[in-house]
Amino acid sequence: MSFSKQAYEYSENILSEYRRQAAELAVKRTEEIYTEIPEIKEIDDRMAELGAEMARTAIKGDPEKIIEKNSAKLAELKSKKDEVLKNHGFPSDYMTNVHRCGLCGDTGYVDGVLCDCRKKIMSVYDLAELNLPDNCGFDNFRLDLYSDEYDEHYKCSPRSHMKHIFEYCKSYAEDFSENSENILMYGKVGLGKTFLCGCIASELAKKGFSVVFKSAYDIFEIISKNKFNYKTDYSEDIDRLYSCDLLIMDDLGTEFLTEYTHTALFDIIERRLVSKRPTVINFNLAPKDVETRYSDRIMSRLLTFRHLLFLGDDIRARTLR
Repeated sequence: MSFSKQAYEYSENILSEYRRQAAELAVKRTEEIYTEIPEIKEIDDRMAELGAEMARTAIKGDPEKIIEKNSAKLAELKSKKDEVLKNHGFPSDYMTNVHRCGLCGDTGYVDGVLCDCRKKIMSVYDLAELNLPDNCGFDNFRLDLYSDEYDEHYKCSPRSHMKHIFEYCKSYAEDFSENSENILMYGKVGLGKTFLCGCIASELAKKGFSVVFKSAYDIFEIISKNKFNYKTDYSEDIDRLYSCDLLIMDDLGTEFLTEYTHTALFDIIERRLVSKRPTVINFNLAPKDVETRYSDRIMSRLLTFRHLLFLGDDIRARTLR
């Protein structure tokens, strides 16, 4: 999983504020309980004394029997505290359950691993950075824009065919994991490939997955600048191309084709296949044109992808009418 450096900084600022608010709430609740139930303060003071005594005992290297005895007393006091709070109508963790996330205590990590709460905060940031259209969502995908007329060549209507593709993409986003398929979308311009890619990206980002959604041109530009521009550090962007949960490469085939872009494309596909990180690629070329444009090495990898053929006439033109 790979989020941008800016997303990490954004999430740390958010979590830092959460921790500050939690500390204030803890003080407020403690004062409230001590005022309403003085007995709780007496119990807390006694527990603090026992804790300090145990620390001194440990430093002196005294017998473990004393530590065990004090531990038993602490447990007894904790049980009594819980009972007193309950009798006054408060949950036992009222004074300590003050964090937004009970798993990580608003630190963003659980046993050194990113907590889901932090992933979601970072995904919100990265989702905004994707600059997706406001209407980019599966609920806004319009099957009615595709012809319902039967196509003799494909033995179905574009609408019925696209219904299957829509349902597949929606299910893909719902059930996404590192074992999800790689997808190759192709078909004429204006049939909704980029829109459905955006729908997938949006859904996954909301769930806390790291997603990179860029045009093929921008991806090759990043790689090129990282290789040739020694004054600028693009290593973080490069790393995200290889390690994000899902890479979506939009409009492959529009890039200026060179031996370098060939090599870069193969490297991205191969690395992500080896590391089992799903990739979605869409292009406006026919399969025969792809075969003549890209090397056999690239084609052999693309053949392992799930191929989705988009049918119909340009729906973007119809939405502008």
